[in-house]
Amino acid sequence: MYIQVEGNNRKKRKAKLEIRYTEAQIVWHHTKVVKEKIHEFVSITVVEVQEKRHNGYKDEIPFVWRLLTTKNIDSLEQAKEVINIYKLRWKIEEYFKLLNRIVMMWKIQN
Repeated sequence: MYIQVEGNNRKKRKAKLEIRYTEAQIVWHHTKVVKEKIHEFVSITVVEVQEKRHNGYKDEIPFVWRLLTTKNIDSLEQAKEVINIYKLRWKIEEYFKLLNRIVMMWKIQN
């Protein structure tokens, strides 16, 4: 899988990715009103996406994403689907950050 890397002080390039995934369990702590501590285990899947080192970019640290999901992943294709969902979510985050800047500039001007 490849993605386009650009911005955030990174050289623009098409990055080749290594993808790994595994199941894990995390402890979910919560307390009832009676102060009885309850520990539940939540099953998650950890998807790790790491850029393979490229000879032309030795001065840059390869990026690593560790994505947590409650979605069961049984194949590389399902892992890629989760990665694509997170990529879209990140674009939405960037859009709202830009929108927030525009609103702040508008407030300053008015």
